[in-house]
Formats: sequence, C-alpha cells, structure tokens
Amino acid sequence: MPNPLMDQPDSTSTEPQLPRQPIPAVVDSFARKAAERARRFQRRFTRQNVVSFLKTLAWVVPLTLLIWIYAEQEQLVTATNVPATIDVQSTDPGRTVTLLSPREKMILCDLRGANSILDRIRESLTPTSPLVLDIDDSTPLGEHEIQTLPKIESNSRFKSAGLTVEKASPESLRILVDRLQERDVSVEAPPGLLSLQSASFTPSTVKIKGPQHVLDKLAEANNGHLAVIADLANLPILNSPGQHPPVAVSLLPVDAADDVTCSPSTVAATLTVKESDVAGTATNLPIYLLASGSLLDKYKITYEPLFYPSVKVIGPPDKIDQINYHQARPIAVLELEDEDAKNPRPKSLRILDLPPGVHLAKGEDPKASFTVIER
Repeated sequence: MPNPLMDQPDSTSTEPQLPRQPIPAVVDSFARKAAERARRFQRRFTRQNVVSFLKTLAWVVPLTLLIWIYAEQEQLVTATNVPATIDVQSTDPGRTVTLLSPREKMILCDLRGANSILDRIRESLTPTSPLVLDIDDSTPLGEHEIQTLPKIESNSRFKSAGLTVEKASPESLRILVDRLQERDVSVEAPPGLLSLQSASFTPSTVKIKGPQHVLDKLAEANNGHLAVIADLANLPILNSPGQHPPVAVSLLPVDAADDVTCSPSTVAATLTVKESDVAGTATNLPIYLLASGSLLDKYKITYEPLFYPSVKVIGPPDKIDQINYHQARPIAVLELEDEDAKNPRPKSLRILDLPPGVHLAKGEDPKASFTVIER
C-alpha cells in the first residue's frame, strides 16, 4: 500500500521545486529523425556494405579516369613541323610525275586536330608509307612548280582523319611530267664472269617501263644500247665446268632510282661454264718489229733478243695445251714510234696470237732492248 507519509512533500527542503518544461516539437522531431538515421546508418554499416562500396569504387574510378583521358585526347591542338614523306603521281595512267629535287620528298606540316588522331598520323607518316599527291592529267608535259599546301590539304589521309593542314614547307615543289614508255630490251649476262663460256635466256627479251627521259638517258649512257642484266654473279654452278640445265635467275634493276620496272622480273638461264683457268708457259716467241716507214727510212734499228725466252700465261686447260703442244704459236711485237728514236730504252712487247681465253699472267711484262742508228 502506498505510504502516505512518503507521498507528502518534504517540509524541511528549502529549495523550491521548478515545474518540468515541455520539449519543443521541432527539436523533438529533429532528435527523433537523427536517432532514426543513426540507427539506419548503424544497420547499413556492415561488412557486406563496405565491400559493395569498394567494388563500386573499383569501376567508377577507372571509368572517371578514362573519361578524363578521352576528353584530353579529343582536345583540339596544333602540332608544328610534323615531318612527312611525299610522292607524286599522275591521274593519267599513261603519264609519270617525278620530283626534280630528292630533298623535296620530305616536307614539314603544321597540323590541327584531336590529340589522339595527331599521334596516330605522326606514326603513319613513314618513308614506306608516303603521302601521295595527285597531279591532274590536264597538267602539260614538262617541268612545273606547284604549291605544296593545296595538294597536302586535299590529301585523303588528312581529310578522312578530320585534320586541318595549316602550313606546309617548302611552299612549292618542282615536278617533271613525262610520258610513260615501254620498250623491249634483250637479256644479257653481266660482263667480267671469267668462268662463263656462254649464256642463253628464256625469254631472251623483256619489257621495261618508265619515264621517257629516264629511258633515253640510260640508252645514251650505254651508247644507244639498252639491255637488262641477269643476276648470275653469285650462282654456285659457275664453279662447275660444263653445260647446266636452265635455272631461274632474277634481273638486276635497270636504274638506281627504281623509276623503271621490268616484266617479267625473272628468266630461265642456260649456262655453259668453262674449266677453271690454269697456268702455262709460252716459250721462244719470235719478236717482230713494227714501225712506220719514215722511221725505218731515217734510222737503222736493231733489237735483242730475236726470240723472247718465255712468258707465263693463264687460260683454259685445253687452250694452254695448244701452246704446250705447239698447236698455237704466239708471237711478240716490238712497236716503235718516232718518239722512241729520241729515247731508245727497253720497251714492252705486245704478245699476239694467244688462243682465245688465254692472257698474260699477273706481273708479266716482257720487254726488248733496241738501238737506233741514223742512216
């Protein structure tokens, strides 16, 4: 039961009891909401939610970086003095265009466009992938000077990439427009192959095609004779005497600038290789005097010896055998001129009537002495 004494106010207390003030409704509402959010955050702040948040960051951050990088690359910038290799061609297939100065094959450009595209274009402008400038077929034959920038601006590689060409150096290019000509020429073996006895080719003639002025210069440099040389120098069969079955060989370039093409580029070569040269000796060569009639009328000329003892020679074995068995009889000739009468000293002899393919050995220089007495 309640104690009545306990329920009575303390008569001995001297402090007055203040009435309880009510909590304002706005503050109470805010406190309740804050408490609710705190409880909600506490419920959500779990290990699973943290892992989920980190996973979200794992793709959101790289994506943000990619977007920033893409925006940076797509920003329009100007690249100055970009080197580019160029080439020129005619829109008329029957004509050819040549740059008159080889240095003009490399030009410098100022390009404007997106960063990423500029980087890609820079990498593509290599000597093996030049910018091809088209020369209209209405351009007359002969030498011309064309403006560089308009030709570069209209190039499809820059236009398709959305790049603007702001400047090009040099400002102009010198070109030569010429007819494209085709000629039939013979196929020949290279000179100086000592072991090669004979060579035949199938086909024996090929077609070469190039600018008319280039073909004319090549023919002029060879006294009007234009031919294509077969590449035989390094064939192993040249070390094997005898006739060999046909072998495919390539044809050497007609000109160093590669302005001339050849069709076909290979032929079949049938070669006969002679036996390796051997050394021999020609002995007792009779010496004959060869001089002008006026010199012999004015002077009495004597010489010695009358027979040259021996000279060393090099040649095919069968030809050397002709000398050894006296089937071939070489001679020596002492050839004198008017000046020799004023200075009579030993003079070199010319060795004649050697068999085909036989020549003096290296270092051989037979000489004869002579005297001149005025008549």
